[in-house]
Amino acid sequence: MDSVLKILLVLMSVTFAAACGDSSDDADDETDAGGDGDDVVVDPLEGLEPPPADRLPTVTGTCPGFVDGDGCTEDGESLICTFQPADVDLPRSVRIYLSDAARDTDESVLAFFWHGNLGAAANVTVPLIGLGPDVVDSIVEGGGIVASPEIEEGRVQNLSMLDWMAATGIGPEDDFLVMDEVTACAIEQLGVDTRRIHSTGLSAGAIQTGRLTQVRSNYLASVVLFSGAVGGTIESQDPDNLLPAMIFHGGPSDVVLPFRFQDEAESAREKLEGAGNMVVFCPHTEGHQVPAGGPEAGWQFMQAHPYGIESPWAEALPEDLATDYCEL
Repeated sequence: MDSVLKILLVLMSVTFAAACGDSSDDADDETDAGGDGDDVVVDPLEGLEPPPADRLPTVTGTCPGFVDGDGCTEDGESLICTFQPADVDLPRSVRIYLSDAARDTDESVLAFFWHGNLGAAANVTVPLIGLGPDVVDSIVEGGGIVASPEIEEGRVQNLSMLDWMAATGIGPEDDFLVMDEVTACAIEQLGVDTRRIHSTGLSAGAIQTGRLTQVRSNYLASVVLFSGAVGGTIESQDPDNLLPAMIFHGGPSDVVLPFRFQDEAESAREKLEGAGNMVVFCPHTEGHQVPAGGPEAGWQFMQAHPYGIESPWAEALPEDLATDYCEL
């Protein structure tokens, strides 16, 4: 991505207010993906192997205990846990949403959310700029974990750089290392199913997620981009892991002048499909925001697309998909 994109993306605003829809169906079951109305229940995890152990990240620092008082504080919104990978100079705060169910199962989803530029980690529960409270609650109540990182402490958010500094291939890779550390610690301390690690985000966070399709393909299962991009031509960590992607854009009004996210989404689709990845493409008309039904549909997509799966949506989208504007 060129320097014009880098400058323009920092103008992305995160000031919206509205309500999201209802939460999605149960995290462990998927109805027949052929859309034929049958009541056949399919377990998307059946027969799937996890990523090889040597492709998973390992702990390089000291893991928090994922409880208040053990490397974490509770502020009524979530846990705020501190991580510091060995090669990162400053400790990093990450909001962690989970329940005791995540300690009592070995099947927990781990979903990363990356906020839009000039935003904050707590945006994950805010409608139109995050997944909203219903979807976060649905993930957590099913024993899943939502991790929403903050940028490094002390760095002023301004219009001169992206919050996620390596999202466009420019800047240090600290954010990726923090993601690795959170993942490794969650695997060590909680019940993460390593076939169910996903990433999503809005705007700059979706560009970060687009980059992760390349730089963390060793262990990511699938991704959901809300008004994002897949930039650069960097070699994928694991070109054999053709992780599925769901890409949203807000149509002609999804613009930060003179940048057009509709064009960038179409380019991302072309790049991923050209590499062999399965893409669900979701053009809506709500502009530069997380659209109505988008978080629910994204969560449905993540549940149906664990690591290494041959997509059950490849031939037809499910009839109960929370949006009516997505396409193959």
